[in-house]
Amino acid sequence: MEQKKISASMEVPIKKKKLMKRSRQDRSPRNSNNDVSNAQETNNDDNSTTTSNSTLSPFTRGVCPLVSSRYVKVGNRVGEGTYGVVYQALDKFTNQHVALKRCIPHHEASDGFPLTTLREIHTLKVCCQHPNIVDLLEIAVSDKANSREETGRTARGGVFLVFEYCPTDLANILDTFSAQHHIKKKHSKSSSSHHSHSWCSPFNQAQVKTLTQQLLSAVDWCHQHYLIHRDIKPSNLLYSSDGTLKLCDFGLSRHCSGRFDQPPLTPNVVSLWYRAPELLFPMKGNAQAMSSSSSSSSSYSFPIDMFSVGCVYCEMLQGFPLLDGKSELEQIDKMVQCLGHPPSRLYSYDATTTTTTMKQQQQQHSTGRNIGSSSAALWDRLDCLSTEGLSLATRLLEYDPSNRWTAHQALKSSFFSQEPLPATTMPSLKEMGIE
Repeated sequence: MEQKKISASMEVPIKKKKLMKRSRQDRSPRNSNNDVSNAQETNNDDNSTTTSNSTLSPFTRGVCPLVSSRYVKVGNRVGEGTYGVVYQALDKFTNQHVALKRCIPHHEASDGFPLTTLREIHTLKVCCQHPNIVDLLEIAVSDKANSREETGRTARGGVFLVFEYCPTDLANILDTFSAQHHIKKKHSKSSSSHHSHSWCSPFNQAQVKTLTQQLLSAVDWCHQHYLIHRDIKPSNLLYSSDGTLKLCDFGLSRHCSGRFDQPPLTPNVVSLWYRAPELLFPMKGNAQAMSSSSSSSSSYSFPIDMFSVGCVYCEMLQGFPLLDGKSELEQIDKMVQCLGHPPSRLYSYDATTTTTTMKQQQQQHSTGRNIGSSSAALWDRLDCLSTEGLSLATRLLEYDPSNRWTAHQALKSSFFSQEPLPATTMPSLKEMGIE
């Protein structure tokens, strides 16, 4: 398969939608936050591309199989994004269902093969042996005739990434359960007497422990191999029929040394609801004004993944997102309301940009009420959680990335050794109302 040289100025595409469409995506800000320009990154992208090309040899040596000779599509598309379309298919040889992601290089003539696809292949080649990371089975191609039939224009044969198939993702489970909960709430006379976070989640605390352990194990494996995911969220967490969580969509992943002398990385990563404070607040000494509501900080590392894990952990407990701002400024407002004010030694935070509610909180805090405490704010939202569970949440949601727990530290939390212990069996899709 012919491969053109990849330009260092090519654009990294918008995030691709996963296997199941997420209802909350309609109300979530899906703008150019994940439109990452490769020009914003350093010359390390050239090195990353070179590494990817060299790592591809086990897949691309010889001739890639024709997708039509081995796989047959089942039903319609199950996911579609700007640079990728996902189909459910059946392997003719093994009679197993797989997921086919067709890569769409919009500017292949000038930019070559999409950099996000190369990054995803490279990352999965390194990490796919982990049981909680989606497995890349092989790479297949279609011929020119099939490509013209599908796209309606003259093009080279399409490239397909063949993944193991998972019937749904965590976002779809949470949204489906939430929709059912609202329907039941209308017919429940005693619904007002319940705390929404204590019964709105499809998972009990033991099951949340199991899912959180699986997620932390996958992230720890990536970080051990110096890979940062940069877009951990429920829609990128697939849920298999046996209750196994699998991290997927490594299009924004990047090699990261973790050292302070590491060259700058682009700040426009991670979906807004799961974005770490170092990507939202201007770092101390940054000349950019807070009123622009956009951080130009590029000194980040593995801790941004851990903040996302903390948001997902809390979302699994309460059944709905912890921080669901519609813009960067609103996201900052919600973060301050939940986690308190950011430390002035780290971030250039202008309190005049806050909402009225936040200003009232400042006044209450100045009179002696400890509303600024992240543990106190989280306790109000997760009052059914044990002290160990709340400690895990606060350590994952630390403002200071140097104090934020690593995945390895989080796995050693006493939360996982306290009653209830992690569940040995997980609920089936049918039990959670997923068809």
